[in-house]
Amino acid sequence: MKKNWLQVWQKKSNRPFSKNYKILLEMNGWDTGVSSFAINDWKKFINSIIKKFKISNTDNVFEIGCGSGAFLLPFYKRNVNCFGTDYSSQFIKNCKKLMRKGIFIKSEANNLRKFKKYKFNYIFIHSVFQYFDNIKYASQVMNQLKEITQKETKIFILDVPNLKKKKVWKKDMIKSIGKIEFDKKYSNFKHLFYPMSFFKKFCNKNDFSLTNISKFSLKKKSSKYRFNLMIKN
Repeated sequence: MKKNWLQVWQKKSNRPFSKNYKILLEMNGWDTGVSSFAINDWKKFINSIIKKFKISNTDNVFEIGCGSGAFLLPFYKRNVNCFGTDYSSQFIKNCKKLMRKGIFIKSEANNLRKFKKYKFNYIFIHSVFQYFDNIKYASQVMNQLKEITQKETKIFILDVPNLKKKKVWKKDMIKSIGKIEFDKKYSNFKHLFYPMSFFKKFCNKNDFSLTNISKFSLKKKSSKYRFNLMIKN
C-alpha cells in the first residue's frame, strides 16, 4: 500500500478505542466530503446485504481490510462468526476488543496464507481496492482470494472506483471543491480506478461467476462513481 495512505491509516487507528459507530466509521475514513453518510444508512446498507443473502449465525464471514471493525460489527451482533485482517496492528487490536469472539490477524491483502485453514461462506472487501499500489498488487490479491475460496463461497468486492467514471468524478470534484483544493487533496493520495473487465478476466480465467450488485450501494455521494460485485466459485 502506498506510503502516504499507510500514514493516514496509522494515524486514524491510533485514536482511543471506542464502540461508538460514529467513531468507528471516522477511523475507517468515512468522515469527509463525498465519503460521509448517516449512521442509519450504514446500518441499513449492511443489513440489506445480510437479509438478501441470508447470512446467519452458522456462517463464517471474512473481511479483508477490516479497519476499525465498523463493517463486521453488525454481523457480529447477529452472532455471525467473524474473521478479519488488516495491515494495521492497532486496527487488529481494536477489532479484538470490539468483537472478542472473532478471529483477527494482521496481514497484507496480497498474503492471506494464514487464513487457508478456515472455511468461509462469505468474503468481503469493502472500499479497499482503491488504496492498492497498482493493478499488479490487485491481481495478487485476487489470486490470494482464489486460494482461500471453497465451493459456494461468495466474494463481495464493494465500493470499487469505476474507471469509466473517473473523468466525471474528477470534473464533479473540481466543481465542488475547486482545482486548488482538489490538487491538494489528491496529488499525494491517489485512488486507483478499475475497469470492470479486470474482474471479468479473473472470473473467466478461473471459471468463477460474476454478478454486478451495484444496487446494493451505500447512500453516499461517491457511490455513483463506484461499482459493487459478487464473485462465486
